Amino acid sequence: MSRDGATDAYSLILDAIDRGRYPPGARLVETELAERFGRSLAHVQVLMLQHRRVILLEAVQQCHAAPVIEQPIA
Repeated sequence: MSRDGATDAYSLILDAIDRGRYPPGARLVETELAERFGRSLAHVQVLMLQHRRVILLEAVQQCHAAPVIEQPIA
């Protein structure tokens, strides 16, 4: 599969999430995603791992961007 195919599938999954097909907290079943978007299970598993990494990186960036409030040590 080409890299563009991977990007397209990832975009389709994110678009479905953005449109409310999968609301916050919904369980994303990899076999369902594979069937819905016409991809192999392995392909969807790789895409979900990629998505987890993006979320983790965003969380780390937000932590580093947060202001540091110093408090005296008691």
